[in-house]
Amino acid sequence: MRNVLSWNVSLGRWADVQVRLHVAFLVLITAVLHLCTGPAAAREYAPALWGLTILFLSVVAHEFGHCVAVWRSGGRIEQVVLGPWGGLTYLHPTRERQTELLIAAAGPAMNLALCAAALVTLAVLRQPVEVVLRPFTLPALAEATTFVQVTALVAWINALIVLVNLLPAFPLDGARALRAVLRPMYGFRTAVVFTARTGFAMVVGLLVAAWLLRHDFDKASLACTLLGMFLYFSDREEVDRLHDREASDDDGYEERYDDEEEDEVPPPQRRQGPLRRWIDQRREERLAKRLEQEREEESLVDEVLMRLHTLGPAALSTSDRALLQRVSARYRERQQG
Repeated sequence: MRNVLSWNVSLGRWADVQVRLHVAFLVLITAVLHLCTGPAAAREYAPALWGLTILFLSVVAHEFGHCVAVWRSGGRIEQVVLGPWGGLTYLHPTRERQTELLIAAAGPAMNLALCAAALVTLAVLRQPVEVVLRPFTLPALAEATTFVQVTALVAWINALIVLVNLLPAFPLDGARALRAVLRPMYGFRTAVVFTARTGFAMVVGLLVAAWLLRHDFDKASLACTLLGMFLYFSDREEVDRLHDREASDDDGYEERYDDEEEDEVPPPQRRQGPLRRWIDQRREERLAKRLEQEREEESLVDEVLMRLHTLGPAALSTSDRALLQRVSARYRERQQG
């Protein structure tokens, strides 16, 4: 993958699913711990660690919800990327499109269930539950973290994950749901383009919110700015991937769809101005470079397989194993296509 979602590190395989951690999560951890440095902020280390731990577990629960929905629909999961916003499940679901809405909603549903359980616990303990109504204010945690305070943090973090994923901007679940609703009426291409444009509008809204919050909620302002930047590049990459797919006639999306229905609505003709011609030329050059790289990799497979057959698995380097995995994944997609 060549987009911003490819910036990740491997966490190994969980239940035979490749799990990766997005670098944005590592940046968030570094930033939070940096804010806790210094004598005056030393007392905030425990709450910060609790918050990061709860966020990670909540994101895992979010993606587990997606995975369960995919498995129940008979789909196959390629890999899962964990990010502060929730994450992304790369999957190959069945061609029944009514399952797409269920898969998109399954992740936020897990977080909503965790939030509801935490709120019920707070209510039983006769504690205030309005913590989730203040998305820009972190629940106050004392130096000696208590069960009640951690429960409030669970409710707040999971409510925030649900709120963020409702935004109709790629790669969030709101965008996948909007695309699923629009696709039967307008076709696949139009649904992607409209959803991406809606995402651009959400980016503008986040930047406006960041400007309005800059004085009273400086950390929330920074979070809105960073989220807006990430969603902008993600939406831009989604549109570019759509154009690349049309240029190469390659079914290379994270989710596999029926080509017959994708062609129900023909793509509109675009005016070829100088800037558009330059963009298309650069896109074609990137596509040609990627295809050439794939051909070179496939030409090296015979040599690697011969070494494997002669010397055994111990003779393969890390790069050899990665090469075999990439070529094998491409072969499987071609066979399924």
